[in-house]
Amino acid sequence: MNRGIQKMVAQKALVIGLGESGRAAAELLHQLGAQVVVRDEGASEVLSQRSEILAKKGIRVELGSGVQQGVDADIAVLSPGISLEADMMKPVREAGIPVISEIELAWLYFQGKTIAITGTNGKSTTTGLIEEMLKAGGMKAEACGNIGTPFSDVVMKEDPVDVAVVEVSSFQLEAIDTFRPDVAVYLNFTPDHLDRYQSLNEYRAAKDRIFVNMDASQKVIVQKELIWDGLLPERINFDVSGGDAEYQWVDGMLIENGEPVIHQSETSLHGPHNAENQLAALAVAKEMGIDDAARRAALQSYQPLAHRCEFVAEWNGVQFINDSKSTNPDSLRKAVEGYASGVHLIAGGKDKGFSYADLAELLRPRCSAVYLIGQMAVELERVWKQAVDCILCRSLEEAVHSSAAAAKSGEVVLFSPGCSSFDMFQNFQDRGNQFRQA
Repeated sequence: MNRGIQKMVAQKALVIGLGESGRAAAELLHQLGAQVVVRDEGASEVLSQRSEILAKKGIRVELGSGVQQGVDADIAVLSPGISLEADMMKPVREAGIPVISEIELAWLYFQGKTIAITGTNGKSTTTGLIEEMLKAGGMKAEACGNIGTPFSDVVMKEDPVDVAVVEVSSFQLEAIDTFRPDVAVYLNFTPDHLDRYQSLNEYRAAKDRIFVNMDASQKVIVQKELIWDGLLPERINFDVSGGDAEYQWVDGMLIENGEPVIHQSETSLHGPHNAENQLAALAVAKEMGIDDAARRAALQSYQPLAHRCEFVAEWNGVQFINDSKSTNPDSLRKAVEGYASGVHLIAGGKDKGFSYADLAELLRPRCSAVYLIGQMAVELERVWKQAVDCILCRSLEEAVHSSAAAAKSGEVVLFSPGCSSFDMFQNFQDRGNQFRQA
């Protein structure tokens, strides 16, 4: 047994949810010799295609109305998109079957080192930066988890990797049991996912579970302002607001233990929010033994991920920026803070239970106009109209065309929704792709 702890090579396993992580968990369990059943109450072409692929491997899949109520399993693996309190989990709870997350399953069978990154914003960028730094230093590393590739897929690779750089969301942390990364990163904490959690404290408690099994033999890299009582692992701080910390951002310079590393102007990432990501990545790579030259080279070569303040095009002197990954007020704030004026902001989407009123004063000097879409359009107009011109749009395409027509040379059309995508789009990637096309 790989980690010297009780393993669950289960004779019978139930996987709840047929997203990418559920699919990967089912394949890993099957590879481990378990009899696997996958359940998902959805019914779509994508799910049907995944179901057919798994069926050919001998994995039973129940979709939509075909989902059974009875449970015959030794273990249940929960996909992050499904809450522990969901109706389809009721038979599992009543039967007293142990429930773990897909990242827990993968971690149990992973042979290498694990770096885990959480926080409300910046996880994917930090995960990608760490991966590039480790590779630049000669390590075989792979970014996985919430960033896209399920951790279980990395475990099943024929050519094993040395380090899994795992982006972990609060949803994934809800159902961990023994998951314990070698290095944990906690970037920041701001309100989010109040459509899933009953309170901000409940959301925070889910995120804080990243530390629950860690001890003094592990390291944590955290934003200095974040405080925990009785944190056992060694803590390494970063700070972008002028405070004392091992890793700092001062006048655009990234600083490590008082020594300059690189000026942010030499990289493709700018602003304090990206400095958090860069400092955290520098700290992790240092702990992993990567030399200074490799870390600097990775910072210089790294390009922003798709849908994260991504430059899309320039037309008549107007730049179009795709920040579709912005799904909460804090990420919207950080995107807009990168500009002094001349912003034509496209925002809106599904209501997640946040207040946006305190953003009005931020928008006032920076935004020439705001173009509002989706379920939140009318509410955003109500709280912002005294500070900035608000235009209600029936579609993202209309918002793009209206903002493009109004913007002048030297100005920016910034698509940073600040809301969930699920009212009008499949996910934030679909939303960002439609912005690009428009």
